[in-house]
Amino acid sequence: MHPHRILVVDDSVPFRRFICSKLQERVEFQVTEASDGWEAVRKAEDQQPDLILLDIGLPKLNGIEVARRVQELANPPKILFISQESSPDVVQEAFGSGAAGYIHKPRVGSKLLLAVETIQLGSRFISGCEFATTNNHTAFHHELELYSDDAAFIKNLSRFIHKALAIDRGAIIVATQEHRAALVCELASLGCDTKRACADGRYIPLDAKEILSKIVVDQMPDPEAFAEVIGDIIDEVEASAGVTIFGEMVAVLWAHGDYSAAIRLEQLWNGLAAKQSFSLRCAYPMRSFENSEQSRLMTRVCAQHSEVHSH
Repeated sequence: MHPHRILVVDDSVPFRRFICSKLQERVEFQVTEASDGWEAVRKAEDQQPDLILLDIGLPKLNGIEVARRVQELANPPKILFISQESSPDVVQEAFGSGAAGYIHKPRVGSKLLLAVETIQLGSRFISGCEFATTNNHTAFHHELELYSDDAAFIKNLSRFIHKALAIDRGAIIVATQEHRAALVCELASLGCDTKRACADGRYIPLDAKEILSKIVVDQMPDPEAFAEVIGDIIDEVEASAGVTIFGEMVAVLWAHGDYSAAIRLEQLWNGLAAKQSFSLRCAYPMRSFENSEQSRLMTRVCAQHSEVHSH
């Protein structure tokens, strides 16, 4: 197995030791350390790590500047920021410097290995930061939200859908009855008239189980049925600025133990994006990944998404 070289940069010795101990749970990780920004740049040049775990408030050279400098290397490493900062402006600046991931420090114990694996697979990872900072409605963007709190999930989803409607995009909601009802209430608190949007053909709420009954054949999503059913729904939306979709069918499948079917459905969404224009967000409760089999499959789920958020 090819070793994955990781450079851990933080001026706190106890914190570096904690991070290194978490990483060393995985035998393929080869870990080194740096305590300030200039040392990080030198070691990045000399050791050519695959990934740098980087604090922002570093002595001598801050983490944002370190990230910018190492992006100029012939083989730049991926960057995962781990910081006490969680404000949208700081997170945006971090990603603007070339980061592939960002974790708010209080979340690092439970999120570190998932973040590293997600970044290795080519997706972005964000945890413990303002969700709305990276919402992307302008092109196909397959986001994944892993949530532990239902109320926070509905608030995040309402902001996502409200933003889409505010810029004249259509919104398709394929969710459970409970979440569709909660979303309507939350959108109303934001001043969004979903009844009017429905009448205008810009807000289309659909039942996840009902749509699954139309696209699943022999316990697996059927590509032709999926393309026909979902494609027709997208075509029905009356919105000049495009379509934003929230899909919870994958979570329904996962909750029933149909893991292969859920992953296949994620793949079908990606395939449909080559034929029709939309942006997509999926969501799973974190309790869906509690046992060892589910945890192992989590990385396959993350690999189907361009961006992973966990809170």
